[in-house]
Amino acid sequence: MAQVDEARIARVLELLEKKHPGSQLLVTDPWSIFYLTGFYAEMFERFSGVLLRTGERPVIFDNALYPIDAYDNADVVVFNDTDDIARVLMEHIDPACPLGIDAQMRSGFLIPLQERGAAASYFLGSYAVAQTRAHKDARERELM
Repeated sequence: MAQVDEARIARVLELLEKKHPGSQLLVTDPWSIFYLTGFYAEMFERFSGVLLRTGERPVIFDNALYPIDAYDNADVVVFNDTDDIARVLMEHIDPACPLGIDAQMRSGFLIPLQERGAAASYFLGSYAVAQTRAHKDARERELM
C-alpha cells in the first residue's frame, strides 16, 4: 500500500495552524499533491486534490480515470466525471472551519463550494505547502 509523507503533512499543518488556527487545506496543485502523497497525474480539466486537517487522516480525491493505490495512512475518495464534485468535497470539508485553497485551484471548482457554503471562510493557503517544500530533508538534499 502507498503512504502519504506524514512528516511533510505535519509541517504543512503546523504552518497552517500558526497563521489560520483551526483551518483545513485543500491542495489541488499536481506537484504539491505529488510532494505530499507520491501520486502524480495531470488531470487537466478534471479535479484532483488532497484535503488536510489537523487530527484527521488526509483525504485524497481521485478521478476514476486515473486509478491510484490504496493508502495505509490516508483515505482515497474516487469519483467520476458525472459526479457533482462540490458535493463530493463537501462530504469531507468541515463547514464550521475556514478552508485554505491553493493558487492552482480552478474557479470552476472553488465557486460552487463558496456558493454552497462549504466552509466558514476561504483563504489562500498555498504558502503552507510552498514553505514546507522550501525546506529540504537529507534525502532531498542528496538527490539535488
